[in-house]
Amino acid sequence: MKKIIFSFLNIIICLYGFAIEPPTLQCIEQLVGNGRLRITWSWNNLNNVATDDVYTFFVNGGQNSRTVSPYNNGYYVTSTEIELPASQISDHYTCYIQAHNATTGESCTSNSLSTIQLTVTPYNLQGDSTAAYLEWGEVSSSTTGGSWDGDYLIYKKRAFEANFDPTPIASVPINNNRIYIDPSDVCHNYISYQVGITNQISTAGGSSCIFKSNIQTVLLNDSILPNAPVLDSVSVTEDNHIVLGFHAPDPFMMCYPVYYLDGGIRLLLHTVYNATFWNDNSINPSDESREYFIAVLDSCNNSSYQTDSGQCNIRIAPPTTDACHRTAHITWNAYKNMHGGVREYRVFMRQNGETDYTLLGTTTQTNFDLTNLALNTDYRVYVQACNNNNTITSSSNRVNFNIDAEESEDETYIRHVSVMDNRYISILAHTTGDLYPFSTITLQRSEDGQSFENISTIPYHSSTEYEFLDSTAKFTKTVYYYRTYVIGDCGIPAGHSNISHNILLTGSTNSAHDCNLEWNEYGTWDGEVDRYTISRRTEYDTIFLELTGSLVPRMHNTFSDNVSDLFQLGSKFTYFVTAHEGINSYGFEDESISNQITLQQESSMLIPNAFTPNFDGHNDVFLPSNAFVSEEGYELIIISRFGKTVFRTTDPTAGWDGFDMKREPAPMGVYTYIIRYINAHGKADQIRGSVTLIR
Repeated sequence: MKKIIFSFLNIIICLYGFAIEPPTLQCIEQLVGNGRLRITWSWNNLNNVATDDVYTFFVNGGQNSRTVSPYNNGYYVTSTEIELPASQISDHYTCYIQAHNATTGESCTSNSLSTIQLTVTPYNLQGDSTAAYLEWGEVSSSTTGGSWDGDYLIYKKRAFEANFDPTPIASVPINNNRIYIDPSDVCHNYISYQVGITNQISTAGGSSCIFKSNIQTVLLNDSILPNAPVLDSVSVTEDNHIVLGFHAPDPFMMCYPVYYLDGGIRLLLHTVYNATFWNDNSINPSDESREYFIAVLDSCNNSSYQTDSGQCNIRIAPPTTDACHRTAHITWNAYKNMHGGVREYRVFMRQNGETDYTLLGTTTQTNFDLTNLALNTDYRVYVQACNNNNTITSSSNRVNFNIDAEESEDETYIRHVSVMDNRYISILAHTTGDLYPFSTITLQRSEDGQSFENISTIPYHSSTEYEFLDSTAKFTKTVYYYRTYVIGDCGIPAGHSNISHNILLTGSTNSAHDCNLEWNEYGTWDGEVDRYTISRRTEYDTIFLELTGSLVPRMHNTFSDNVSDLFQLGSKFTYFVTAHEGINSYGFEDESISNQITLQQESSMLIPNAFTPNFDGHNDVFLPSNAFVSEEGYELIIISRFGKTVFRTTDPTAGWDGFDMKREPAPMGVYTYIIRYINAHGKADQIRGSVTLIR
């Protein structure tokens, strides 16, 4: 009875903190061999932790010889390791701490925690391959002032490893089944496992600790094929040897077979042991590019599949040089299937035997221009591919070159000057750029044929034809003269072209319904003008129709088009002229097109004053006889004597048949008509009168 009363009083003292602060046991971690424990605790109130407190540890109900002071040399102790005697070693432990104050003689006991119980058994996968089947109990729930993380952590140690890797191999959510299956990654050996979980401590004296289970060991065997390795890069060294870099996603691999592509067939080239790189000295990377694939064998001689996609060394072709512009142009094959994808190519160069290379620039293309070079200087250049993560690079072969001076014979010739759909002037220039590269080609313009100014420049792009578009020209009012030249022959303007100009078309109309056209002679063609053709479009046409055959060129070129018979096709007639070149010394037969002009004939109307819609085929419809009346702006309105609109149309060919808007016969009587239209001067006009409906 006295023992019960003493225990009850001890609990009261611990709960209310009269003289001693009870620790809160937070984590128990079983260490290697399961015979050593790391115990972590915290407190609710540091003020109650005395310097003369002593903690004694109890494991599986028995007192351990280990005692510590929670306050030592000016700081608070929150954990300790306990070495268990052989008689106490087990796979499962229940622990608590007894706090004792040496001055007052008072004692207090902490909460009790039990370790996580882990069992590991072999699990058959396929053939003689096994996996470790892990199953464990729940973490102890008797801690206070703490919060468990959301995942259990799985730790692994192979027999040939000294310690557990501090990085877990996997995690299992705390609310899932407490089960994990780990395939073997060793040939035939023992593997140890441990499960842990972190406790985030929120009470005094600690921030976090880890709860770890007992350590379990199992014998496993591996016959599963390893994952395919990663071919990181195929690169070329400074002394022009190909080197392959690779790695395996799985540990403890034995060797890497290397294959190359030959005529669509993958052939074994070499097997690499105890290394993750290999030099291929069997080819010259300046002469060819070889595509590589690799596989990997694990310690049980299980072979992976080969890498799906091959990678090849970058080969720079011999550069093309331009002494006039002091440039060299290099090209290379694209690097295929780089791990992480190719982000960019970096171009490096050095000169005259220098040790260090200079980065000239980057590009996403497979070509690069080397500029500002010197004559009679030895250069060495290479290209480096870089992946998107900026973690892998692959270098090309090294290429040596120098530049000798040379001359060129640049030439330009304007093939045509044409007004395109009344939007801009197109100037097409022919050059000798296929034979003599140049830097730029420039277009000049003049209004008098003598004083020229530069208006546009196009860089050289390995072509013979260059088109300029002049959108600022007022081609309906002015004749513009054009010529071109190139910057070549070491930076000197050269190859000035012929002078060519646009065709300016003007026109007028008369009372006889003639559309009179006039244009200037098109000149400076090498093959001269062979003929002119005229094209016309009415308001009712969607395309232009050619009106004439051959018109012989004259000093003053004119043409008259009588449109009297086209009075029902609107009032507007649009024209352009085309000059046709005779075959020239270049082999061209070009065309030059003028601006478009629209001529408007004067509208006329004969309007009847009565009609009889009685379906006898005579005078059944009120329809003005419109001549050269445009659909644009046209409107016929019929209004009754009560001011109500009974008919409306915007079609110059449509008339009133005597029915109102509801398609009921309109009563006999006098009606007002209004005709609105656009006159020959482009202004809105109207005619107003009356018509009698007779039934």
